[in-house]
Amino acid sequence: MDIWVGVSILGGFFVLNYFFVGYLNRKNDRNIEDLAEEYDLEIQNLNPKGQVLHQKAVSRTMGIEIYNDHKGEDQISFVELYWRCSNKDELALSLYPEGYISKLRKVFGMQDIIINKPLFDKRFIIKSNEPICTLELLDNAFCEQLLELDQTILCGRYEFRLAQGKLYYTEANTEFSSVDDYNRIIDLIELGQHLAQNISNYKLPG
Repeated sequence: MDIWVGVSILGGFFVLNYFFVGYLNRKNDRNIEDLAEEYDLEIQNLNPKGQVLHQKAVSRTMGIEIYNDHKGEDQISFVELYWRCSNKDELALSLYPEGYISKLRKVFGMQDIIINKPLFDKRFIIKSNEPICTLELLDNAFCEQLLELDQTILCGRYEFRLAQGKLYYTEANTEFSSVDDYNRIIDLIELGQHLAQNISNYKLPG
């Protein structure tokens, strides 16, 4: 009798887990649909069912990718945004929160550009193949908003990265399953668009 009780409890747990994951996925469906409508993106529904959610919404100028894998012990989730920047294939930029490892790497000579904004310089690592450009690209409006948003990104693992004419924002360990997540992604999209516009308008030396 005890065995059957245990089996019933275990079975109930898996059923609840299945429906809970499905609920999260349906919330993601609704959120990405809202984002696609807001920013005129085309949804690419790569894996809408089961315990793995992988969706993209793209246009000619920007894109959103959401990945949630609830299977097994190594659960992986991330959100990636990108924006195309005009004629800036040769410019590179990386911006992410400073941590213990980056502090150590700085001791051994890793680049960290100072832009004379004390709170921002203390919080973030800045790298670029054109250091002088960061003073113009990372303007006061961008820095102030990112410092504010930084308080809401609990994972602490995110990065803005410019490579081959695309500006990427990548955030790890984000479920994107609540209204707060949705509102924060909208703020990040607006912030990324601001930086992408700065990059597109910047005139490289020479």
